[in-house]
Amino acid sequence: MTLKDPITCEILENPRSRNVRLRFTRNGVLVVVVPLGFNTKRIPEILETKREWIRKRRWSLKNVASEFPEPVPARIDLLAFGEAWEVQFLQTGRIPRGQREDVEARRLVVEGAWPEEETLERLREWLVKRCREKLGFRLEKLSVQHGLPYGKMSVKIQKTRWGSCSAQKTISLNAKLAFLPADLVDYVLCHELCHTVHLNHSRAFWESLERILPESRRMRESLKGSHTLVPEWLEVPKTPSKQPFVERLTFYLQ
Repeated sequence: MTLKDPITCEILENPRSRNVRLRFTRNGVLVVVVPLGFNTKRIPEILETKREWIRKRRWSLKNVASEFPEPVPARIDLLAFGEAWEVQFLQTGRIPRGQREDVEARRLVVEGAWPEEETLERLREWLVKRCREKLGFRLEKLSVQHGLPYGKMSVKIQKTRWGSCSAQKTISLNAKLAFLPADLVDYVLCHELCHTVHLNHSRAFWESLERILPESRRMRESLKGSHTLVPEWLEVPKTPSKQPFVERLTFYLQ
């Protein structure tokens, strides 16, 4: 450690808290949770009393940092499309501009002055856009091939469901499909196309799916464990509604 080792501290209020609690995020931010209405001017004094704990915990996190996946990826492998994208980040200090892609070189450039979460949000937006193009093309091809027309298609990042189909034959697909093998993606697409005829999981539905995909039962079993293929950065974090952000300060380990 240097003579003065700065640590970013974020103070959050929690109406249920009775005492001050400290914890580190994976990225080394020290979160200080305080009761509602707590006098935050007391925080530096409290941190001083916890200096040794902070020092040990910070050192521990640095030593095990390699065990965690990179929060911001340098490469994105879209298994479903047979694509590997190099990701470059340009810290420009300007207002965030989003991202631009070089399809031929498979390079994605994210430009702006980003906090990490905003960077990841730009990557998620890019992934959804890429999936609209690639999954949309594949869905249309399978629709024509099997004579199963649909209405509209949408792509978004969903927590657990790979896809869904409404009574209006609108098919919604999860952008996480991009990280699955192509045969499992086809299974999900055919599954939703069959729902345009059978809006349930009746025997007739499963029979229709097996007719167009004889390996559908095996694929269904393989799909159950496929969430492990999805990278962590794609998960949209929950907003802590009961812990509103109060302020940020810097604490120095000496």
